[in-house]
Amino acid sequence: PQAITSSLTGIGYARFAADQRRIAVMAFSRSYELSLAPFDPSGRGKVVATPAVRSPSLGWCSPSPAGDWLACTSRGAREDIVLMRPDGSDTVRLMDDAWKDRNPTWSPDGTRVGFMSGRSGEWELWSVRTDGSDLRQMTDLKADLSVTVWSADGKQAMSSASTRPPYGVWIFDASTMATRQTAKFFKNPLPQPFSAESWSPDGKLIAGSLLDVGGSPRTVAVWEVSTGTVRPLNVPLL
Repeated sequence: PQAITSSLTGIGYARFAADQRRIAVMAFSRSYELSLAPFDPSGRGKVVATPAVRSPSLGWCSPSPAGDWLACTSRGAREDIVLMRPDGSDTVRLMDDAWKDRNPTWSPDGTRVGFMSGRSGEWELWSVRTDGSDLRQMTDLKADLSVTVWSADGKQAMSSASTRPPYGVWIFDASTMATRQTAKFFKNPLPQPFSAESWSPDGKLIAGSLLDVGGSPRTVAVWEVSTGTVRPLNVPLL
């Protein structure tokens, strides 16, 4: 592993490469500084990060499949979803209401953004088109869900139940609202909560983080769906 930035406090937020041979992870702090870092997916060459945006109000950003937009959470008394160019040159408020909306992720075709919201009374998953239209509730699982993790073809999605037992992941059809009767639940075999963050292109592996008692990611792990095995990865905090 190679450290790109310093003054870091934890490791998590794993993402599979397109060929599934490598995983990118983020060592993070609480500065909410967004940096751009072009890199060779093969792992050759040094990665150099260039600070792009330092914002006291925007965080938890996810890049679009084309890399031309970021979907971010606007933090504060109101939490909304905001689209922003990677260099901070343009912002569009995607959600603008009284409900708390967090942790946006893009569908693989880049047409929708999934996010967690408390607008139904529980933390459930919702999605909306990138022009702000066609708001849909994706789940009614009553499991305090967090991040929407899309399958490679966008037909399925998953999310973690990591704030209260039973800990595990829910997998469901992304085209209709999932319930406990229609979604599949896979229990986490480890005692610490697991946060799903990326689904391998072949659908066999889930990359994510093991959380500490405060809910912050501390260890990167890979979950093999067929066997139910969760394997922590020893990535040092450099």
